[in-house]
Amino acid sequence: MSHTLNLIAYTSQFIGTGIIFKFGVPTVTDTGGKMSLLLEQEDEEEKKKIKNYKYLGMFGLGLIAVGFFLQIIGELSFILI
Repeated sequence: MSHTLNLIAYTSQFIGTGIIFKFGVPTVTDTGGKMSLLLEQEDEEEKKKIKNYKYLGMFGLGLIAVGFFLQIIGELSFILI
């Protein structure tokens, strides 16, 4: 069972890392979709893109966290059994 949990954990962490590599770590700074080079006009497409990137970045971080906890559970089950 611990080998299965570790395999799922590694897969989850690998996918999460790939998502973060593609979409980046969500930042605290909110640009609000403003494009400073265009006289600070708000662009609805840019707002949607930023929201999507933040969601996917958080999802990637979540996958890494889930993988981490699955590894702990897998190791504990290996030790306790």
